[in-house]
Amino acid sequence: LCAAVGGILFLGGTMPLFGTESSLGWLAGKTFFLLLVLTLIKGALPNWKTDKIVHIGFKVYLPFALAWLTLSAILYFAQAEG
Repeated sequence: LCAAVGGILFLGGTMPLFGTESSLGWLAGKTFFLLLVLTLIKGALPNWKTDKIVHIGFKVYLPFALAWLTLSAILYFAQAEG
């Protein structure tokens, strides 16, 4: 389902990649390609426990996001004044 929605939203659905006619075969091919990519990504990445993901989210990503937001606000207001 995720691969089919991704094929519709991000890869153009039934629109062809080349100068041929539009058909459901294109959507099926794009869906199969995304399914293959998602399966390879899932197999290549480690299987992390939930507590590790929460730890990384709060200890790494949240401070980074707050610092980036602060920097963006400073630059925005500095540019607006000057």
